[in-house]
Formats: sequence, structure tokens, C-alpha cells
Amino acid sequence: MKIKKFFTLSNLLYTGSILFAFGVLLKTYIDRSAVPEGVCPLNNNRSLIVIAIVLLLLVTAVTSFMDYKKKHR
Repeated sequence: MKIKKFFTLSNLLYTGSILFAFGVLLKTYIDRSAVPEGVCPLNNNRSLIVIAIVLLLLVTAVTSFMDYKKKHR
């Protein structure tokens, strides 16, 4: 793949993962107001939080690979 395609992919993944992570945080905040005191709202959203973290790690990997390709050209 060309560097420009990796750059576009990296930007799209970054924007999507940040928006997804923001949505998960907002959902957790809204859920926190609906549960009784002493209940952890993160347990209900654990899978969404894991997906957000994996997306952010994927962005880091793609960006690192892109930098590696740029240096070896």
C-alpha cells in the first residue's frame, strides 16, 4: 500500500476510535445516573470499553507501521 493510503487509514481509524470512545464514556456517564448508589456502571459497558481500547491500540499500530515504512524508503 502507498503511504498516502496508510495515512488516510490512520486518520479514519483515529477519528472513529476517538468518537467511539467518547460515545462509550458518555453512555457510561448516563448509565451512572440511572443506577443506584454503590453499583459500578463500568461492568455493564465492559465490552464497549474493551473495543474502544483495541481501536486506539490499532491506531497506534498503524501509525507506527506507517512511520517504519517512511523511514525505510
